[in-house]
Amino acid sequence: MSAGMEERLKRLAASDTAGRPRPSGRSATAGWATAAAILLVIFSGLILMQQGRRRTELATLEYQAQVSEVSDLHIATLAAGLGPQVVSSDRHTVKPWFQGKLPFSFNLPENLPGDTKLDGANLTYLHNQPVAQLLYTIGRHHVSVFLTERRAGEPTAVKQSEHSGFKVTSVGVGDLDIVAVSDVDSARLAELVSLIRTVQTGARP
Repeated sequence: MSAGMEERLKRLAASDTAGRPRPSGRSATAGWATAAAILLVIFSGLILMQQGRRRTELATLEYQAQVSEVSDLHIATLAAGLGPQVVSSDRHTVKPWFQGKLPFSFNLPENLPGDTKLDGANLTYLHNQPVAQLLYTIGRHHVSVFLTERRAGEPTAVKQSEHSGFKVTSVGVGDLDIVAVSDVDSARLAELVSLIRTVQTGARP
């Protein structure tokens, strides 16, 4: 306890007992113990608030880094002009292609909107970890959907942002993170992400 804080507590105790009988040693000790307990609670609360703020700031930085990395991968895929590593619109062909290549499994939706098509997929890397890059087209717009392994305790809420002129939509479900990148309308991108998210729970949209 700082000297200033101790002095203020002494003055407070003196003003509270002015004109009253001097408290016994036991009463004074109890008063000091109560004051110390109150200060401990206050300091503990401040420390917890600071830790929570740091966790929020770290999560924000990690999310921004993820948005930047997936956007760069999507741009690189478009710029390379190369076909997918596995070329197929059949989910029963694309999904088995990843067996043994990823430390997780996933499902793909059977029914897509009329102007949405699965073109194939790539095996790529995010944060030095292998991930699935599913390649779709919505109308004339190219879409990359990255499926990555989630870390325990991370939030699952839908997030939307923009980077380098591209829309980015992400959400967590089970042990997966789904991150989609495209220049298509945000609502259409979110619709595709929702379909992929739904089938991870065993539903068949």
